[in-house]
Amino acid sequence: MNPKKNNRVFKKGLIEEGLTERDEAAKEAEMEVVVSAPLLNVSEAARYLGVGRKAMYRLIEWGEVDAVRAGGSLRVEMRSLETLKNGRRTYSF
Repeated sequence: MNPKKNNRVFKKGLIEEGLTERDEAAKEAEMEVVVSAPLLNVSEAARYLGVGRKAMYRLIEWGEVDAVRAGGSLRVEMRSLETLKNGRRTYSF
């Protein structure tokens, strides 16, 4: 079966059911995101933990540190750095 045709049928079914991609995006936008201050840039966060920037990006990627995009740059929550620093886990990069 043609995948494009199958996709059109699927989208048609969603529209008929009243569910569209825009509705899903609107629901996600409504979810409240709570960010705690202060926020540090990646270099400052890496210096606080005593690691390099590359290691800091890895910690963010692995989900060990909470980070948000703000104004086109990545900012790291100080609270998550303190939680990581006070924890007993060790990392080898």
